Amino acid sequence: MALDKLFLIGLIISGSIIFQSESILIVLFGSDYSAAYLTFALMLLYPIDQARGQVTGMMFLAMERTKTALLVSSFSSVIGVFFTIVLVSRVPNFGMGLGSSGVALKMLIVQFFTVNFSIYLLSRSLKFSYDYLYQFRAIAVVMFLSYIIDNFLATIWTWEGYLLVEIILNVGLTFLIITGFILFRPKWFSFEEQEISALRHYVRKFRF
Repeated sequence: MALDKLFLIGLIISGSIIFQSESILIVLFGSDYSAAYLTFALMLLYPIDQARGQVTGMMFLAMERTKTALLVSSFSSVIGVFFTIVLVSRVPNFGMGLGSSGVALKMLIVQFFTVNFSIYLLSRSLKFSYDYLYQFRAIAVVMFLSYIIDNFLATIWTWEGYLLVEIILNVGLTFLIITGFILFRPKWFSFEEQEISALRHYVRKFRF
């Protein structure tokens, strides 16, 4: 399904960068901003679901389901207010007061629930099934691989001054390993047999 592929591509890119969030902040803005690495790391995950949200929103409009789009928007607003109070506010015995990290976390949570609610409504309208557990499998595998690759690269070379090269290597290696996973365990990443056959044919073109 196209939504799964969009999710996986965004996850590979963001997941490969997230462990370099502090280094990126130092390079771009200086060491004074290094303390904001957690907020920046959380925001790096935001684009993962943004593409799926755009697609589902456009599909509702294309199907002339404006009431459904309004329902999704209202749902997003309600849970947004709730998680803002819980994560950001300092209400006694209720608010956690997490500051900017709380805002970033709230945005991720709201987006996740909103996108999945949209997919649920679409699946009911268009009569298709959706593997919701796929998201958690993909996140676990990609994040684990990215962490291992990041630590491996750190042991073989000192990348000071070559941060962009390290990020590109991390993204490339993660992408190659995930491609191998897809070829041998396609169901883990919601790939159909026809898609795997096409992918294998494409990979064979690059054999020496």
